[in-house]
Amino acid sequence: MKASVIYAVAGWAASTMAKGINCEGSSSCLDQGGFLNPLADYITDNINGVDPNYWYANGEQIACKAHICAFLQKTEGGAPGSWVRDAVLAIKRHGCSACGSYPFFDNDVDKGELTVNYVKHGCGDGVCIGALNPKK
Repeated sequence: MKASVIYAVAGWAASTMAKGINCEGSSSCLDQGGFLNPLADYITDNINGVDPNYWYANGEQIACKAHICAFLQKTEGGAPGSWVRDAVLAIKRHGCSACGSYPFFDNDVDKGELTVNYVKHGCGDGVCIGALNPKK
């Protein structure tokens, strides 16, 4: 009896642990394989790169390709472009091909994250706002 209680508590604790960097997203992400390669290029490109000093707010689309966009969630007041650039590259290095999330603090997405995911209305292909040299 005691062992089953211990196993139940251990299972509950594991399920409530913080989720770190991951490749999760909408089921629509499955149709967008390889998206992170051009997105990483878009936001790190010298011509249309994200300004490292631009401050992004939660939910603000940062860069998109069709319906897959990068945006912040659950941050306390947003994050600078320099964090965004690093986070997209970290998601790509993690092995994600279309969608994913990168936690900014304590490997816990609930404390603020950059998310790459399917959206109904994207801003087009490229950096949405905060570009060093915006498209005309």
